[in-house]
Amino acid sequence: LRRIPEHAIQERLRISFDSLKAPNLKNTFLDISCFFIGRKKEYVAEVLEGRYGCNPEDDFGTLIERSLIKVDDSGTISMHDLLQEMGRGIVKDESPENPAQRSRIWSQEDAWKVLKMQMGTDFVKGLTLDVTRSEDKSLSTRSFTNMEDLKLLQINGVDLTGSFERLSKVLTWICWLECTLRFLPSDFALDYVFVIDMKYSNIRELWKEKK
Repeated sequence: LRRIPEHAIQERLRISFDSLKAPNLKNTFLDISCFFIGRKKEYVAEVLEGRYGCNPEDDFGTLIERSLIKVDDSGTISMHDLLQEMGRGIVKDESPENPAQRSRIWSQEDAWKVLKMQMGTDFVKGLTLDVTRSEDKSLSTRSFTNMEDLKLLQINGVDLTGSFERLSKVLTWICWLECTLRFLPSDFALDYVFVIDMKYSNIRELWKEKK
């Protein structure tokens, strides 16, 4: 590490990623590097099964065998920092200057900018934002209008207002910790959701019909 420049290390690590032949393997690695470090394997398996329509256990086994991810005795997924950096670098290279043109948005700064400025595009497949410790929590559902193919969404602590019809109809994972709503609006499409995680929220009813 002292002798070899960081860019050279990343190039060598990239060989391991490029050697993954199946697209699902590459996507699973990128999803984990962007969103799921520190999560339980069973939880991530449910999310990715909904996203790709197949059980990802074999993919996990291949990634573990190639030392791209680790799963400890408690079932928690981890990854070496350099591998995580490499995975996120691959996604960033999709559009170095514009995060709204990337398939995954994990940076809190990028996610807030894209949503607050309503820059979203249908290229975004996954986005995570956590404002539980921020003073500014309010966002409009208009921020999601153009993210028609968004499947993975985490918006912890967000105070979301407006018509929920604007959210993607193909969401498969919703993580909304500390949700301020008391019920989910009836215009919130959950037809494809495999995992909905709303711990520490104010939810008292799952649905409430419009009057």
